[in-house]
Amino acid sequence: MKRLLLILIFTFSFQTLTKADDIRDFEIEGISIGDSALDYFSNEFINQEKKFVYQNKKYFGLYKELSNSKYEALQVTANSDNIIHNFSGKIYYDNNISECYILMDSIAKDLNNMFPKANTRRQTKSHRADPTGKSTIKDISYFFDNGDAIQISCTDWSKYKHLITGEIKNSMDELKISIYSSTFIYFLNNENYK
Repeated sequence: MKRLLLILIFTFSFQTLTKADDIRDFEIEGISIGDSALDYFSNEFINQEKKFVYQNKKYFGLYKELSNSKYEALQVTANSDNIIHNFSGKIYYDNNISECYILMDSIAKDLNNMFPKANTRRQTKSHRADPTGKSTIKDISYFFDNGDAIQISCTDWSKYKHLITGEIKNSMDELKISIYSSTFIYFLNNENYK
């Protein structure tokens, strides 16, 4: 029942965005591309929580769990000037990836109606953080003429040893709605992870 309610909330939330000409008009928890991270997080929080996952430390990531929100967590990527170039809202599923796929398809229908001219791509691939190849990501991406993008994804995690930390992971499956600036997409296409 909770997930059905989420589908309805997302459907009505996206309907209010049909006037958006640009993904910079999209918001997740009030955050938009181009905003300053300092408008949403204290300098102390940023300095304590920022993580550098790329060899080039031009961008850092922040992660924050949320309460009283349709999302359970927020993930933000900002540059050294604290300008946000990517952000995501996450919803977690306890070994119930089929519910994730249902919500992803519902959100995709709304985005298809909002952006009929966007170039779209659907794919399923192995998650690069899982060396066993058993964890998968199924995503739907929307690419815009200016180079920006929106992506909805469901990650089906298996138990694995994390490549960077060496920890044994058994993560919750997750739905993620992500907004990317063209600048950050260019960076990702030309940068390696640690």
